[in-house]
Amino acid sequence: MSNTSRNSSGGGPGSGGGAPAARPRPHALLLVGPEEATERAARAQTQRALCERGEGCGRCASCRRLEEGAHPDWLVVEPPRTGSVGIDEVHRVIRWLSLQPLIAARRVALFRQADRLSPAAQNALLKVLEEPPGDALLLLASALPDRLLPTVRSRCGERRIEPGSEARDRADDGGRRPPAGGSPEAAWLEAILSPGSLEIWQAAREAAGSSREEIEQGLGALEEVLAASFREPSPGGAEAGWPARLRVLGPSRRLAAARAVARAQQAVRANVGLELVLDVLFLELRRLLVDADPATSTGMRASGRGRADGGVWS
Repeated sequence: MSNTSRNSSGGGPGSGGGAPAARPRPHALLLVGPEEATERAARAQTQRALCERGEGCGRCASCRRLEEGAHPDWLVVEPPRTGSVGIDEVHRVIRWLSLQPLIAARRVALFRQADRLSPAAQNALLKVLEEPPGDALLLLASALPDRLLPTVRSRCGERRIEPGSEARDRADDGGRRPPAGGSPEAAWLEAILSPGSLEIWQAAREAAGSSREEIEQGLGALEEVLAASFREPSPGGAEAGWPARLRVLGPSRRLAAARAVARAQQAVRANVGLELVLDVLFLELRRLLVDADPATSTGMRASGRGRADGGVWS
């Protein structure tokens, strides 16, 4: 059996007064699909979890270390060429997850081909699934999820990765779709602020996934980005990323945007159609962040008038 530690640096999210509270982050995800597709999804999830800005920016020191394969807070467990991953290996991973992160805010462990965990190893994994150490994130990737114990599957958030969906969608939309490894909330914000943004928004919306759970995760991450914009920048060094870009807006507009995201989350939980929820959110955030009234607030691109609060779901 071979194990590989990889990297993605991260800075822990700070706390700041007046920021909207972020939703709890998932601690265990089961990624279901072909190995290549689940590998891309695992990398994107890891990059977002360990990124210093919480968005998988690809530019911070943490994301660069992930690309270099040298991050001490990322562990990848490979199955052996033959046989199963045994209980001793699971115990080793549990001990590793229990340690304090070295450079990121949390630790992330990935089991590739998780269906090759032995029954005893899967049972040993139940404890960490029920009581995750700290803010650790456990990722299980499998093309054969039915081989996992029901007790394991029931304790994980499950995300199905459609075979070939990314390549096909990128071809269909002329390559506008964000590349593999990008995060949904970053793609949504890029679409909102882009010229000709409706087509790009549609591509970004589809790239985020089609399940209610995937959309909720994306909205939760978007909420975290907005919350981070209320925190004081870290002392020393130039700050980049979405929190810094959004900080040029007045706090009232950012707070209104956070409330719009919260309303979208409530609509998703109320089983409102996902496309409708996201399209309404696009229009609200476009109005708040782009079409700002220059006489009352500074927008990212002032052109038109818009209220600073309210919304379709309220």
